[in-house]
Amino acid sequence: MSKTSSAVVCETNQIQGCNQENVFFHGLFRATEEFSGQFLRSAKSTSPIQICACLSAQGEDTQAAMTLQGVLKKFQALAAQTQLKTVLDYDDFVSKVVSVLNDSVCQDSIRNNGAKLRVSMSMVILEGDTLRVMNIGNTRVWLFRQGKMISLTESQTVAHRYVQMGAITKEQEFTHEGKNELTQYLGRFPQDGEVIPDKNVHLKLLDGDEIIMLGTGLDQKIDPAKLGAVISKPSVPETKASELVRLGLDNDVLWGLTALVLRVESTLILPGDADFDSSSVTNNLSVSTDIPEVKKDFESTTRVSEETVQAPVIRKEEETRDFSFNQDEENEEYDEEDDEEDEYEEDDEYDEEDEDDEKDEDEDDDDVIVVPSRVKEKKKKHGSAFHTVITCLIVFLIFAVIGFLAMYVLFHAGHWTGKIKSATTTTQTSQENEIVEGQVVYALYDNTSLYVEESLDSQSIDTLAKGEAVTLLAMNDNFAKVKKENGLMGYVPKDMIVFEDPTMGVNDTSEYIDPTPVPKTVS
Repeated sequence: MSKTSSAVVCETNQIQGCNQENVFFHGLFRATEEFSGQFLRSAKSTSPIQICACLSAQGEDTQAAMTLQGVLKKFQALAAQTQLKTVLDYDDFVSKVVSVLNDSVCQDSIRNNGAKLRVSMSMVILEGDTLRVMNIGNTRVWLFRQGKMISLTESQTVAHRYVQMGAITKEQEFTHEGKNELTQYLGRFPQDGEVIPDKNVHLKLLDGDEIIMLGTGLDQKIDPAKLGAVISKPSVPETKASELVRLGLDNDVLWGLTALVLRVESTLILPGDADFDSSSVTNNLSVSTDIPEVKKDFESTTRVSEETVQAPVIRKEEETRDFSFNQDEENEEYDEEDDEEDEYEEDDEYDEEDEDDEKDEDEDDDDVIVVPSRVKEKKKKHGSAFHTVITCLIVFLIFAVIGFLAMYVLFHAGHWTGKIKSATTTTQTSQENEIVEGQVVYALYDNTSLYVEESLDSQSIDTLAKGEAVTLLAMNDNFAKVKKENGLMGYVPKDMIVFEDPTMGVNDTSEYIDPTPVPKTVS
């Protein structure tokens, strides 16, 4: 389990006709009554499953903003169900999210006479010490780890597709006219095709990792170097999120001003320290609004502390009474022993009057018999008490260890079961990732078509000859994304490529032609 601290700032658009944005922050989102000002929240969480999301809607301003309200209400209900589970079925959860939210946007479009509504969404899920990212559209997620910024999402836009194909450079992407023309989005009707989210990011978290989610304005208008200068500062998430939005305003970015910063404080949280109910989310980053909550907490803490102080006093009085009672008993025992000594002394005096020699012997005998017997009784009492204390302590430690192990097994049983169930899928995914990165593959047939999209119905931009070597960039169940030596990228059917050159070992008939010329007869 991971302990995190996070903050989010969502600024109201300063101009009309631009993307409307909202966030899902540990179970909360920006409500309609908060549109007039900044939305600022901070949180600390040890929940086993932590979910945050950033959403951006294209459309008429009011319609887009209200569409996000409906989307986030349904997403809030889906996220709440995950808090009742010890292990999250990630693929099933993403499928439900995409299906339910896409249907919500489509219904809003129908209610508004077919208004064009398209929603981008980035979602991060922290399950224990594991990070998963789902992305649809063009909102951005960064990972800041050990001084390096790593982009966890790719924009699903026409401009970015041109970058992938090598038609334009990365620097030209955010000035291209297709930078906001989405290829994947929530709000696709059945005739537009299926919504295909990018959900391949799956990595282990480290202490000190920071996850940064940015709105479209900050992502498109601010140079990554400037963003990195702010993100790399050793400041708390509240300060970092505010500085990112301030950076946008200082650079005349008047829309898409959303910044969410989540820092992983520790990935080693014991089950007993985890909060399974909710995150501790403050209502505002400003000091004035936090004062009533702090005062209320202080009053409740004071009442609790007073009650806890009274209980030990009562126990202490009881212990004092028991101690005094035991002391009286010991005094009585000592009095009885003193009486016995007096009797022995009287006997000794009587013996002195009769025989002096016998008196000395009796005194020696009395010292040997009476005094050691009292010492042995005291040692026996102290020894039994010490033995009792040690026995109780050992029993307590044994039960404490058993209880801890039982709780550990109880809280991790489901997690272990989930790992066993997903072992095959995880292994297959890791094997595919190992194969994909930089792998050289070969065309299996001549005139193998290279398509623009992952569809046989899409445009063919080039062909591959049998045995032609290309670089494999990605691969799914049906298509593989490849790159030719000239930098041209496209998609080929998965069955049309192999990992070994098919022309190796093939006999070329030209090798066996006798090069000796046939002599001509001279007539």
